[in-house]
Amino acid sequence: MSCVSEFQMMMDRAWNAIDAGLLRAGEAGREVLQESIYRNVYSYYPSAWAERRRRYDNGGLGDTNNMIASVVDVGTAGRTHELQLEDFSGLQDYTS
Repeated sequence: MSCVSEFQMMMDRAWNAIDAGLLRAGEAGREVLQESIYRNVYSYYPSAWAERRRRYDNGGLGDTNNMIASVVDVGTAGRTHELQLEDFSGLQDYTS
């Protein structure tokens, strides 16, 4: 194996480890986001509909299944990785 290909393998392993670390940080970010939502958004008394359909793990803002963490390469040379944490909860729709 050439020195260049061996170096490339080591760099690939390093970038994979960095991506894995960023995704672990994303999991911690989901927990912090959920705590903030519980404290600020869920501080009011909800309607019966909202309690059933939009609270906690029922599709609301605090549902961690709607919070997606991903690592995106934002650099031109493939060396700038960014953690993105998005909440894909939909708007409240009282008709569904």
